[in-house]
Amino acid sequence: MMDCVLIGDSIAVGLKQHLPCVLEAKVGRTSHHQAVIVKPIIAGTVIISLGSNDVGDSLAIKSLIRHLRVVRRNIDADKVIWVLPYHNQPHEAIRRVAAENGDGLLDLINFRTNDGVHPRSYREVANELRK
Repeated sequence: MMDCVLIGDSIAVGLKQHLPCVLEAKVGRTSHHQAVIVKPIIAGTVIISLGSNDVGDSLAIKSLIRHLRVVRRNIDADKVIWVLPYHNQPHEAIRRVAAENGDGLLDLINFRTNDGVHPRSYREVANELRK
């Protein structure tokens, strides 16, 4: 079992430099792509950052929820935290899947951003995730 795994998109990639986690993420990754390549993960903590690259996609909320559920079903962890992206579009789906599993949420809206997608300071986000 691994101590910590980061799953998802460029936000997860950025967090890696500040968290001692195994990285299962790639810049530009969508929830659909993560669901297609998902593999079982057993870890103490899993941090999931998905949704930023689904914005503006024609992906219906039901499809997004389905993809997120596929990802979540393959995780066996003591603690799972979903990082809510700055864009509100995927929030409902992420919140629903997190609630179904008793997972935690960290909303990026609480952190400054220059581009509306990535936090200005990954260190600040990582510090909050450690709490």
